[in-house]
Amino acid sequence: SIQPGETFSFNDIVGIRTEEKGYRPGLMYSQGELVTGIGGGICIASTQVYKAALESGFEITERHPHSGRVSYADPGRDAAVSFGWADMRFKNDSDSALLIRSIVQDDSLVVALYGKQKPGRTIEIASEDYEEIPYQSVEKEDPTVPAGETIIDQKPRTGFAVTTVRLFRQNGKLVRREVISRDVVFPCNKVIRVRPGDSSTPSTSGIRVPLELPKPEALPLPRVEGTISIPDEPQGLAL
Repeated sequence: SIQPGETFSFNDIVGIRTEEKGYRPGLMYSQGELVTGIGGGICIASTQVYKAALESGFEITERHPHSGRVSYADPGRDAAVSFGWADMRFKNDSDSALLIRSIVQDDSLVVALYGKQKPGRTIEIASEDYEEIPYQSVEKEDPTVPAGETIIDQKPRTGFAVTTVRLFRQNGKLVRREVISRDVVFPCNKVIRVRPGDSSTPSTSGIRVPLELPKPEALPLPRVEGTISIPDEPQGLAL
C-alpha cells in the first residue's frame, strides 16, 4: 500500500527487467523506431497504472511519452518506462492509504486503485489542440532490388501533437484545471527501396511539427469527453 504523502515508483516496484527474472524479448521504441528488447511491452503495465492514477486525481510527479504512437492508449495517455532512465511516478496526496491491485483477465490487464472517496468530486480527462502529423515517403536506392519492383523497408506511422488536461469538479462546479502534458510524437516515415534509375517519386525530407503549443492560460476549456467519478469500489482500466 502507499501511505499518505508517499510516492509510487513503477521502476522501484517492478525492478530491472532481465531474462533471469523471467522477462522475454518484446517490441519497444528506441528513438522512434520499433526494436526488440528484453522486457518489451512492460509499458502496457506502466500505462495502465498511469491512467488509473491520472483519472483518480493523484499528483503525477514523473511521466514520459513514447517516441512513437502506441495502440493501447489514446494520444497523451501513455507512460513509457525504462529502468534507470524513465520512471512512472505519482504521489498519494490524499489523506488515506492507497492500495494498487492488478490482474490479467480475459487477455486484458486491469489495474484497480482502492482508496477513500472524496464526496462530490468528479474528474474529467480531455485532450486539447490535437494535431495529426503526417509521415513522408522516402525512397532509398538499392541495386539488389529487382528492376521495376519496390520494397517497403519501413512501415509508416503518423505522429501527433496533443495537450492533455485534467478538470476537477466539486458538486458539479469546476474548481481546478490542470495541464498534465504537452506531447509531440514524431511520425515514422515510409521508406521504400528502389533500384537505381527506377525512382518514381522524389525523395522527401523534413517533418512538419508545431513549434510551440499554447500556454495553459491560453487554452480554452475542453469539450466534455465523459466524467469520471471516484467510487468506493475499485476503478478498473482494461485494455
